[in-house]
Amino acid sequence: MGACVGPLGRDAEGAPRRGLAQPLIDACLSTPGLEAGVTAIRQQGSTEYGITGTPTFLVNGTRVVGNVPLTVITSYFR
Repeated sequence: MGACVGPLGRDAEGAPRRGLAQPLIDACLSTPGLEAGVTAIRQQGSTEYGITGTPTFLVNGTRVVGNVPLTVITSYFR
């Protein structure tokens, strides 16, 4: 596949170092429609929910941005 392009961009190059098996990475990247689907979801998050980066969570309609402790995130469920 050469330089990795697609839904993972250059992140796929480091995936094996993170413990992801190369055959699974290749299968994922060759899945028809995957890139268009990921792009559509990313666009929806941006336009409908104002998500501009990661990590961002939507909990009961509240946007929680950044490296937030789990206790803070779970407090939105109460």
